[in-house]
Amino acid sequence: MIRNHPNQTEFIDFIHPFGGRLPTSNRWVKLSHLIPWDSVERNYTKSFKKTKTGAPALSGRIAFGALIIKERLRCTDEETLAQIQENPFLQYFLGLYQYKEEPLFDPSMMVHFRKRFGQKALDEINSSIIDDALSHQSAPNKKDDNQEPPQPPSHGETPLDVLRKKRNRTRKSLRGRKNKDNKTRKIAYQ
Repeated sequence: MIRNHPNQTEFIDFIHPFGGRLPTSNRWVKLSHLIPWDSVERNYTKSFKKTKTGAPALSGRIAFGALIIKERLRCTDEETLAQIQENPFLQYFLGLYQYKEEPLFDPSMMVHFRKRFGQKALDEINSSIIDDALSHQSAPNKKDDNQEPPQPPSHGETPLDVLRKKRNRTRKSLRGRKNKDNKTRKIAYQ
């Protein structure tokens, strides 16, 4: 059984444990608005069997977000969970409405999260990110001759490593694009 909570609370409504509000300039707050969480949920839900038995699953946002946090912070599964438990910004990134002191899940769940997001799911999520980035820019729809063909993952690479490499290749290809006045556009990345 799966329960989805794809809608993110408005940032203003996040209840901070110590009073006040979380600043919108935080990197995790910014990143939370760049990820297509609906695509993440759709791919995560596909990986489950249709059954009414079993414990309810965590949301796809928590699963995928925890994997992103692990990769960005370059830490172990146990340390990832500790970071999430201690940091309200990470909890906001995972879609929580308020700060929780107790762990969200057992560190062993990270293994299951990795299994749920295969290469096909990561490719679809990555495509959604790229499509969204391109739709926010007025880039011409010409095919870039310098674009590298997709590469299969090398032995030992995790799906998130592949996603990171694809994102970096896309960034490089977008940096050199010219606008209508033949001037190179500046693209800011966080």
